[in-house]
Amino acid sequence: MSTLAVACLSILVGLLFAERLDTLSRIVNFGALCAFVLLHLSVISHYFLRRRSRNWLTHLVFPLVGLLVITFVLYEMDRTAKRLGACWLGLGTLYYAVLRLFGKKVAALDL
Repeated sequence: MSTLAVACLSILVGLLFAERLDTLSRIVNFGALCAFVLLHLSVISHYFLRRRSRNWLTHLVFPLVGLLVITFVLYEMDRTAKRLGACWLGLGTLYYAVLRLFGKKVAALDL
């Protein structure tokens, strides 16, 4: 998506939530926490599983503890934030799938 499209979408979302900034901030927090969940899973996958690291504390225990804490915070979040955040993640996943289906290269996720 072009920078201009992202800027327009950001302005639109900001205007739609201008009177409900608390809801918008909860959705943003949901997205950030989901990103941190994926980060912790990536550390475990890359270092502990793929590279067979023997550093259990750094590459398994700490990421698992972080994952548990973040998962608990996500679980305790407001129901509205979880629903809206899940819809937003679903739209992003659908967008990615459409790009892949029509053969467009998605550089960030192509391994």
